[in-house]
Amino acid sequence: MNELHVVWGIALLDKKVRVSLDKIIALLTALNDKGDLPLSESRKIVGDKTSHPVIIRVLERLKVIERYKKGKSHYIKLTELGKKVIAAYHELDKSIFE
Repeated sequence: MNELHVVWGIALLDKKVRVSLDKIIALLTALNDKGDLPLSESRKIVGDKTSHPVIIRVLERLKVIERYKKGKSHYIKLTELGKKVIAAYHELDKSIFE
């Protein structure tokens, strides 16, 4: 799966759940900035408890994030593909507004 497939998958995910694409990008950006997040914190970023598990599963299937357990808590982090996707998004975002 390449970056284009991932971008389309994220765009389609926006249509399947009640969460805007901005929230999904905010989650990926927070992961990029912090390295990893507990699932509870990622749920706060997404803001919709019903859609959160769907978003996490789809992002895992797209190989953008991976879930792991640290102690008793579950965490998520960006994969290398996820880092490329969010970097490309920021470059595109920056070039549009310049």
